[in-house]
Amino acid sequence: RLSAPPRPPRPTPGGPPTRPAVVAGPPPGAAIAPGCGAGASPHSRRGAARWTLRDPASEVLSEGDHDVDLPALSSVWLDPIDFNSTDYLRNHFTYELVVDGETVSHGSVLFTAPKYYQFADPALAAAVDGDRITITAQAYARSVEILADGGDCVLSDNYFDMERGERTVRIIEGNPKTIRLRSVFDIR
Repeated sequence: RLSAPPRPPRPTPGGPPTRPAVVAGPPPGAAIAPGCGAGASPHSRRGAARWTLRDPASEVLSEGDHDVDLPALSSVWLDPIDFNSTDYLRNHFTYELVVDGETVSHGSVLFTAPKYYQFADPALAAAVDGDRITITAQAYARSVEILADGGDCVLSDNYFDMERGERTVRIIEGNPKTIRLRSVFDIR
């Protein structure tokens, strides 16, 4: 690739570093998520920036979208979204940028440090079919890691966040004998 795809608006929620502890509630105005989209491509693009506020089971609590014009090699700011009334230990924010019907970038953000977020057990499972690995999660899974036992293996993506549902990655190189999965929920 000559240039990276445009990145979606990414919020920066959380309170200022002066609050006494991360488990202390954010002060008023701290859980406002301004969005910034970067057009890292030499071509202007038009798309939709979509967001959701979800609970640990991946249930959508609220959602929205904005039409975005990303100028070539530039960035744009979107209107801030106020999350001050959310349960910051039980809710998370997801975002994606959709261009021409295709999700070109996505991610999730917690309002607190991961060790304080009240994750539900995602019950991660993997199924290998030829050169594809399909990961299934029963709840939000932060930092899913795919480990291939029995030799080196190169995957199209081996570390990501996912909501309840399925995500498929390609095996680019290697032949994994067994697949192990883990996420932040498993770190204790």
